[in-house]
Amino acid sequence: MITGFISLKRAIVNNNHIIGGILLKVMYICAKHPPYDKRVYYKISMIIKNCGHEVINLTPNTEKYLSEHGIQLVGFPQKRGMIGRIRSLVSLYIIGKELNADVLIAPEPDSLIIAYLIKLAHKRTKVIFDCHEWYDVYFYGKIGFRCLEKILNAFVAFGMIFVCKRIEAVICVNDTMTQYFSKFNPNVYTVPSLPDIYYRPTKKMMKKGFIFFGSFVFKRQETILLDAAQELKNKGCQAQIIVIGGYPPGPEFDKAHHSFIEEIINRGLENHIQYIRWLPRGQAYNLLSYGLAGIMRFDPPVYIDRPALPNKLWEYMASRMAIIASDKNKEIKRIILQESCGVLLKEETGEALANAIIYLTQHKEIANKMGENAYNAIATTYNWEKYSDLVDEILKKLA
Repeated sequence: MITGFISLKRAIVNNNHIIGGILLKVMYICAKHPPYDKRVYYKISMIIKNCGHEVINLTPNTEKYLSEHGIQLVGFPQKRGMIGRIRSLVSLYIIGKELNADVLIAPEPDSLIIAYLIKLAHKRTKVIFDCHEWYDVYFYGKIGFRCLEKILNAFVAFGMIFVCKRIEAVICVNDTMTQYFSKFNPNVYTVPSLPDIYYRPTKKMMKKGFIFFGSFVFKRQETILLDAAQELKNKGCQAQIIVIGGYPPGPEFDKAHHSFIEEIINRGLENHIQYIRWLPRGQAYNLLSYGLAGIMRFDPPVYIDRPALPNKLWEYMASRMAIIASDKNKEIKRIILQESCGVLLKEETGEALANAIIYLTQHKEIANKMGENAYNAIATTYNWEKYSDLVDEILKKLA
C-alpha cells in the first residue's frame, strides 16, 4: 500500500505573482482532450496556476465551473463527423476569442490553428504550441492507404510549420522534437511529460512481474508481448508479463480485446502473461509499485527519427522499476544510459524481450539497483520542482 506522495510544487505567491505589473490570463485551448487530462494538459494548468497566473481550460463538452485547484473550466460543444468537427472548431474559435486571454496554449494542430486565428483577431494575444506528439506522422497506419496517409501527414506538417513561424513559443516533450521546431521558431523549450506525483512507499515492496502499462496502439506491440511470453514458457522461466491497459474499454475495441485473450488461452500462456484491460490510474499506480521492470512500447520503424518520450517512462521510474526499451529510441536510450536504470534491446522481437526479462529475473539485485537509480533520477532531476520554474520563465518572457 502506498501511503505517501510528493505532489506538484506549490509556489509561494505574493499578490498573485504579478510579473512586471501584469497578471497573465492564460488559457489552454483543447480541441479534443477532456478538462482533467492529468497526463499532460491539466497538469501544466496546475503548474501555471501555482505560479500565480489566472488559468482557463477551454475543452469539449465541459460545464462552466471552478475546479478545486482554482482553474476555470469552460466548454464548447463538440460535434461528430467531418461537418460536426468543423462546426466544433468554429465554436472553439468564437468562445476562445470572447474569453480574451493574454496567452493561449494549444496542444494539438487543430487547436493551434484556432489559437493563431484568435491571435490575428487580438493582436496582443501570445500563442504557445505545447507539442506532445509527432503529429507529422500521426496518420501512419491509421487509414490503410499509405498514399493518403502521407498526404494527410504532409498537410498537418505544413500547417504546424506555417503557424509555428508566426507564434511566440513552442514547448516540446523531448530534445529531438525541440531541435526540429527550432528550425521554425527561435523560442523552443523542452518540458517532458513528467508525473505529477512520485511515490514514497512506507516499506520496500516485493518486486515481481514485468509490466506493460498503456495501450498497444499498433498490433506489433501485442505480438511482441505474446511472443515474449511464449519464449518464457519454452525456456522454463516463471516470470510473468502484466499488461495494464492494452485495448481501451469500448465496443470499437472489443473484438481486438477478446482476440488477445483467446490468443493467450490458445497458446497456453496464462501463467506467463496477465491481462488487465483497463484500470483507473490510481489503481494502476498501485500495481506499478510491485513491478520489477517496466516494458516500453515498441513503435514502428517510421518513428526511429521521431522518438517519443512517453509518460509511462516517468511513471515506471517513479515506481522504482527498471526499464526495458529498444535502443532505437534515442531519447529513452540516453536516459537509460545516463541514469543506469534499465536494459536496452538491440532487436524489437519477443525473443529479445524475453531474454531481458530472464536476465533481470536471474539478477534481481541488478534490477532493484536499476529501479533505485530510476527513482533517484525522478527525485533529483525529472520532476516539476525543476520544470515548473522553466514554465514560469517562459511565461515571464511573454509578459
